Amino acid sequence: MSDNFWPEGKKAALSLTFDDARLSQVDQGFHLFDAYGVKATFYVSIQTMKQRLNQWKLAVENGHEIGNHTYNHPCSGNFSFSKDRALEDYTLAQMEDDIL
Repeated sequence: MSDNFWPEGKKAALSLTFDDARLSQVDQGFHLFDAYGVKATFYVSIQTMKQRLNQWKLAVENGHEIGNHTYNHPCSGNFSFSKDRALEDYTLAQMEDDIL
């Protein structure tokens, strides 16, 4: 394998992800990334996404990625709201069911 794996001699990459389809992400966020040629991944919730559907479609057209959010929103058990559905306790089967 070549020592120059990354394009144009780059040494690393950064993955930017955003959760919950907050309105600020679509109202200001992805436009800022577009201005700098940066692409991001947004995990959307249907209810919030519907409030700005055309803008989210534009985000996809501009090369940003939209991911499916989980239904029950499992998070780290470090958060009090997630103690009963802590991600650390999820099995792969539970996660598949939650996403589908």
